[in-house]
Amino acid sequence: MKEIVDDVQWFYMKAGAQRGPIDETDLSRLIETGALPPDTPVLQKGLAEWTAANATGQFASIQVSNSPVETAFSRPVLWALGLGLMLALSTGTALMILQSKKHNQAIHQKESELAGLKKKFNLNASALDQRAEEIDRWKKDGDAKDLENKTLKDLREEVNTQLGLAQSELETLRAKAAALQQDMQNKNTQLTQKSADAAEAKQLLVALQKQAKDLETQLQTMAKEIQQLQAELATAKSSPWKIEGTTPESDIKYNLNTGQMTATGGVRVEYHKGAPDAAEMTSDSGTLNRTTGDIVATGNVILRREGNIWKAERMEYNFRTRNIKSAQFRTGNLGQQSAAHDKPPPSKPKK
Repeated sequence: MKEIVDDVQWFYMKAGAQRGPIDETDLSRLIETGALPPDTPVLQKGLAEWTAANATGQFASIQVSNSPVETAFSRPVLWALGLGLMLALSTGTALMILQSKKHNQAIHQKESELAGLKKKFNLNASALDQRAEEIDRWKKDGDAKDLENKTLKDLREEVNTQLGLAQSELETLRAKAAALQQDMQNKNTQLTQKSADAAEAKQLLVALQKQAKDLETQLQTMAKEIQQLQAELATAKSSPWKIEGTTPESDIKYNLNTGQMTATGGVRVEYHKGAPDAAEMTSDSGTLNRTTGDIVATGNVILRREGNIWKAERMEYNFRTRNIKSAQFRTGNLGQQSAAHDKPPPSKPKK
């Protein structure tokens, strides 16, 4: 590819209007991305001839990529992606709620087990208290010899054994209670985390829904712009008019609703080029109504028609009726005239 010089300025035509100046790099990018067709008329700043871009050495080798419109996502695909994401988030939220219910059921079951263990411990403690009361009663009722006999000794050993077992079971119950309490704390922590995740997922879902709506609005706006550009292109192809600037300072503006064109800095208007009723007018500035064919031109006005040339500083002309409504020629004034008399007054003979 030919090296691009960024300090070279270019003008180009788009939708019948002159645009620019822009750098050679930016113009190459517009052609490469498909924003401009390869045969777009271009004009290097400082020159006078317009040339198709693909006929110049600077832009002839540019490879045009696919149009951005063709690679954009379609609205059905975006809706499908959005609905899929919404379904996935809804399913995940439902699963987290179901898991939370299961955790709550497990916690209630552990609490019931702990209550049963506490009840059993209280029963064992009550039995030990009863045995201790019996011993105290035997001590009060018996004499020293009864306290020293083998039965009392066996009873003491049994009581001591029961006390040891009760103490061991009590430690086991305490360990189980501590484990249950820790498990409950862990479950509560997990439940809190799941709730936070569900809230975050809900916020994400709302944000995605908003983004989907915004994207849909942008796509609708883009579709309207594309339709408008297509309408402008169709109008330009079928129009009998050809309007272009004659200098790099030319500024041409269109009103699609009224069909009116306003130009400054030099403009050329061609009507039915190549046809019997063809006409061409150049001027420094002018206002043209393409619907009625009326034009008001000022400054260096030149009208060419059927091999004749009219020159004036100001002229009102109708391209469709071919009438010069009023004109101020350099050699004199011409008032209301028909097409049959559209000729400048003769100059005075020289003495």
